[in-house]
Amino acid sequence: MTDDRDAELSKLRKELRIMVRRLDQCQRNRKELGYLKDKLDHVLLREEEARLEIEQKRAELVELNERLSMERKRSIALLESLVPIPIAQQLRESGKTQTCIASRSTVLCADLVDYSTIAQRMAPQDIVAALDLLFSQYGSVAVRNGMEPLRSTGGLFRCVGGLFASEPNEQHIARAAVNTALEIIETTRQHACYLTPQGMSWHLRVGIHVGPVVGGLVGDHRLSFDIFGETVELAWALCQASEAGRVHVSREVARACDGVFDVVARSPASDKDGNPVEMYWVSP
Repeated sequence: MTDDRDAELSKLRKELRIMVRRLDQCQRNRKELGYLKDKLDHVLLREEEARLEIEQKRAELVELNERLSMERKRSIALLESLVPIPIAQQLRESGKTQTCIASRSTVLCADLVDYSTIAQRMAPQDIVAALDLLFSQYGSVAVRNGMEPLRSTGGLFRCVGGLFASEPNEQHIARAAVNTALEIIETTRQHACYLTPQGMSWHLRVGIHVGPVVGGLVGDHRLSFDIFGETVELAWALCQASEAGRVHVSREVARACDGVFDVVARSPASDKDGNPVEMYWVSP
């Protein structure tokens, strides 16, 4: 009986030792799990911080891209305000431009009558303000009629039509130039007394010719697009021979406008080589 009890106690002690060892192992596992949980929490925290930082960087990148896009648009707009759009595109794409050669282009030269006399009696800031108002509106009118405004000098405004067209319609570009001329003359009339000295007013005279034209960028320190050729010289000569508030055109322009505008011939003049040049007045 005693032997059986001792055997039973021995068995119980053995099982108890096993249970204690298992309990110790569970406690160790629990501690390890706690350590792993803390480590996982730390990893999750770092992951969240990294996610937030990535989102912040992404937002900053989006903002930077938007600013770069706005700056690019402003740069393009500035470039296109300095040179014609086709020339600006060439500069953006290759950094170089090609000479423009057009067999038929319309050149308009408009001159403020007695500009030097009026300007001498105006304050410098008033001269700049007046020219800015007038030439800004002239440019808008030209663009609306499909013409390309060019660099202005003093009281001279110029624009050209059909220079960048692959197959320009001479009749269309001539009529567009005349429409431009009539509109900018009316614009000048509406602002005739803007900042001018008492007793003086702005008046515009216009000359238009159609013919071959060469255009391109001139100089490398400051972008300047200009046009050259006998067509330009004749348009300027027609402008000088014109009168305040009138549109003076060559025979080629008169033919293109016949039946659309009132065309009246005037006495022919001579060009620089002494050749006769037919001249016409055009009115609405």
